[in-house]
Parts: sequence; C-alpha cells; structure tokens
Amino acid sequence: MHLWIGTAAIAYILFVSLSGGIVLFEQELYRFLSPDPALASSDRQRLSVNELMQAASLKYPSDRVVGVWDRKVSAGLIAELWLEGGGELRRRLFDPYSGADLGNAQPFGLRVLAFLRDAHTNLLAGRRGRIVNGIGSLAMVLLSLSGASMWLMGLTRPRPDLDRPAAALTPRALRLHRRAGVWMICFAAVWGGTGACFAFPSFVHKIVASEAAFDALYAIHSGAAGGWLTKVIWAASSLLTVLLALTGATAWRRRLLRPALTQ
Repeated sequence: MHLWIGTAAIAYILFVSLSGGIVLFEQELYRFLSPDPALASSDRQRLSVNELMQAASLKYPSDRVVGVWDRKVSAGLIAELWLEGGGELRRRLFDPYSGADLGNAQPFGLRVLAFLRDAHTNLLAGRRGRIVNGIGSLAMVLLSLSGASMWLMGLTRPRPDLDRPAAALTPRALRLHRRAGVWMICFAAVWGGTGACFAFPSFVHKIVASEAAFDALYAIHSGAAGGWLTKVIWAASSLLTVLLALTGATAWRRRLLRPALTQ
C-alpha cells in the first residue's frame, strides 16, 4: 500500500511540498514584494475621491474607475484605484496629494505569490481542485500510517535486504528514504489531516461547529503559532518531504529494474 500510494501521489506530494514551503512565508513575502513608492509633500491638501477618479480618467481615458481604496506604505496612506476596461481589471497606485500615477498595485511578484497560494489550496481548479487536494491529503495520512507500520515492523524483525552483503539490490536512495521517513511520519500525518479538514470544511463543521477550531488547525498546518522558528522547521520539513518523494521514486524505479539486475 505504501509503495503504490506513494507512486500514485508523487507528483502531488512534490507540488504541495514545494508550494507549501513558499506559502509558509506568504506574509513576509507580501510585505517584501509590495510596492512602496514615495509621496509628494504631504503639506498639500489631500485630493477627494472625485478628484482622484478624474486624475485616473485623464491617465486611462478608456477605463472606468470601479473602486478607490486607501493603502498603507512607509510614507503613509496612498490611494489604490481599480480601473476596468478592455475586459481586464487594473490596480494602480496614485499619489493622494498630486494625483500622479505611482505604478502597479499588484506587481509580478505579488501575482506569482497569489498564484502559488491558489495552486497550493485549490490546485488552480476551484472547488474541484480543493476536493482533489483533500484526497491527496488523505493519501498523505495513509502514507504516514503505512510508513509507521513498516518502521515498527522493522524494529521487531530483521530486514534481510538491508543486511545482506549484496547491497546492489538495496540502493542508497531506499536507505535514505527509510531513515528520513521516520522523522516525517508525524509531519505527514498532521499536514495530511489538517489539509483534509480544509478541503472538506462542511464535514468538519458538523463535528466541530467552531471557527476557533479552524483557526487552530490553520496555525498547526502553517506553523503560524510558533513564530519564525516554527516556520523554519516547517519549511525544512517541506524540503525533506520533497527528498522523500524523490528517493521513493528512485527506490520504486530500482524495484522495477530488480529482475533485470539479478539476471
């Protein structure tokens, strides 16, 4: 079961582990990637909403202003205007004192970050992707349980394939996979279990009708409760999960080739 579930889910595990390791630092990356333009002298009177809309209309005459918001940057509050035209939505930053266009409110880096978050949570497929994510999360739980069972059995009885001199049948990848997998059993079970809860929230609400419970699950899943130290440990564990997937794939390939190697 461990072999075939792992083989079927290897692409999923690689994807969610890599994307999850980045999404762990989403807040820090958002602050780093967010635009932080300078402002004109704040001695001027701040422009009204209508004046900001007029300034945007002069700059983008073919677009229609659909929203005006305040956005905090280092220099203070600036204006973020949403403009609709040509079938797309523009998000631009404007100086609230001079009406000057300060640039894109959502640059490429922030769009990539939003893409990775949607990919990690919904696999870029909305509700259907979240369901697939839930199935993949349950597969991770099964992998952790079957891996724990194999490890416990290895403690109680010898494994001849690890003891025989002809180690050519047991590649180093398999040894590394087994040793690293012991440390990842709990992480895989926790990530898989909490990920399944996020994928099927209505089912979880029937059992625990509390938003605080979901906040606690999110803190556990993302490592947000323990600050930077926990996030670094979670990120390192994500990379270790990638290593497990790669070494597992190598061992599986070796197993397929074993009949040819023994001839």
